[in-house]
Amino acid sequence: DSQIEEIINKQKGQNLSIDILGVDTFNNKDFDVVKFKVNPTEELKTFNQELSKLPNSNEYPNYEPHITVAYVKSGSGEKYHDPNKKLNFKIKGIEYSKPSGERINYPI
Repeated sequence: DSQIEEIINKQKGQNLSIDILGVDTFNNKDFDVVKFKVNPTEELKTFNQELSKLPNSNEYPNYEPHITVAYVKSGSGEKYHDPNKKLNFKIKGIEYSKPSGERINYPI
């Protein structure tokens, strides 16, 4: 927990924001993931690199920032594509979910 808190505390005062670049999907044989595409800013890339140094169960080697919206039946995600959906918001906090299910909130 202290390592995560240290990494998150480095982000305080950074004015982290999220730019949504449209609605898209990840597709696989079991289901489609409807997601907001997020602009991969240098700040987000750096934050991800720092967190990735900690023990984790990430199965995806390429960082593609996104916000998962829904899991839908495989092959049905295409109808949700909307490249014109643009949003921007500031990150005010981060929630860390421990393997035990406990959640810890860190303000930014």
